[in-house]
Amino acid sequence: MSPVRYEVSGSTATLVLDEPRNRNAITPELLEGIASGLRATEEDARIRAVVLTHTGNTFCAGADLSRGKRGKQGSAGAASAEGDSADPADPAAEQRERGRAAADVCRALLESPKPVIAALDGHVRAGGMGFVAACDVVLAGPRATFGLSEVRIGVVAAMIAPLVLARLGDRTAAEWFLRGSAVSAAEAASAGFVTRAVPAGAEAAGGVSGGAGAARTAASAADAPPASASPVLAEALEEVLGDLRKAAPAALAASKRLVNRRVLRRVEEEGEEMLDLSASFFLSDDARAGMGAFLAKEAPPWVVGE
Repeated sequence: MSPVRYEVSGSTATLVLDEPRNRNAITPELLEGIASGLRATEEDARIRAVVLTHTGNTFCAGADLSRGKRGKQGSAGAASAEGDSADPADPAAEQRERGRAAADVCRALLESPKPVIAALDGHVRAGGMGFVAACDVVLAGPRATFGLSEVRIGVVAAMIAPLVLARLGDRTAAEWFLRGSAVSAAEAASAGFVTRAVPAGAEAAGGVSGGAGAARTAASAADAPPASASPVLAEALEEVLGDLRKAAPAALAASKRLVNRRVLRRVEEEGEEMLDLSASFFLSDDARAGMGAFLAKEAPPWVVGE
């Protein structure tokens, strides 16, 4: 079963990242699920907009570090499909191609002729930040948090850097990339990374929640509805979709190319260099130590008390 559900309602296609037990970590299957869903939207003339959302309390945790420990996973959570062209005898080349797989999906989101709206009410980390940066409109619920945590496991958020940096000012980027800590939806909106932070509504007092709330267990999270079903997010999302339904499809596609032109130029100019940088760090001694410490729930060796 694919970790990405593809659903169509009227003129809207929804891609639901639906592997909450794995925190929607980036795997070859998840990458292919997003890519195939985007291809389906391009082939369906009925579709005016694409919604990217999730189940569980995490939109995307980035790399599947458990796979990374076994040497099967890429630096930004990227992993290539079976039969990729990398030389298996060359770890750097293999790592680079795995990074490219995730970069290609980010670019597909950015280049899709249909507007892509992210509807989030959970945690976004590491490579998942690249997916969000590639979306056209980002709506974040009260449980959403955002973080570039790569430095804490000894790697660099390089593969997604062209996208993320295009959405941030230099001072904010420095804080996010260097500290590796999480920020709230309101902070992310203030920084320009999120289009709109949607405040808590009635469900905050214990009603229905789109993402899994703190009281949900991992097992019950698997049965949770998509975050976009949250009443507060659903209302904000419908407002955006209602406007898009009034627009001519060709004009929407051309307008999307126009507003993303600067971001795409940056991706084209810096993409190859960033893949090299990402691969080199993910194959480093620091990365091995950092990933091992993360999986063992221990502090990595470079952490100091003062």
